[in-house]
Amino acid sequence: MGKEEEEKQIDVPVEDEYTTSNVRVRKDLRTKIYMLRAKTGMTLQDTYTEIFDYYFKNNPL
Repeated sequence: MGKEEEEKQIDVPVEDEYTTSNVRVRKDLRTKIYMLRAKTGMTLQDTYTEIFDYYFKNNPL
């Protein structure tokens, strides 16, 4: 029980996140994502796909 409570405290506060397409995003990153979309003209799904592809290519699990 105590361990679960500790993990919840580490998690980002709800007011600092934005949920879209089942993806949780911090509000400060949301603006950057929308700016990227405006520059590239890509759909939101394509934008997220590109971001995650880039991230996992550069940060292997």
